[in-house]
Amino acid sequence: MSFHSLVFLLGFLPLALGGYAVAGRRGAAWARGWLLAMSLLFYGLAAPRFLPLLVVSTAGNLGLLHAIARSRRRGWMAAAGLAGTPVSRA
Repeated sequence: MSFHSLVFLLGFLPLALGGYAVAGRRGAAWARGWLLAMSLLFYGLAAPRFLPLLVVSTAGNLGLLHAIARSRRRGWMAAAGLAGTPVSRA
């Protein structure tokens, strides 16, 4: 599914935005969780074989974000996060 397809524009996008609005009423964490789920669904439909890599990368970045927030020496952690980011060669 591409961003300019009718399936995306008339199906996925309204579902994602409507769900975001509903989840946002429950709080910011719910809204972020909804967007994360929709992102994983979107990219998982496009390339299911890369979904585990995306999940691991997202979890690793979230863990690194929490470590950076608690640390006084943030520079090297941010550099490690950038160095560990997968690069697409497509």
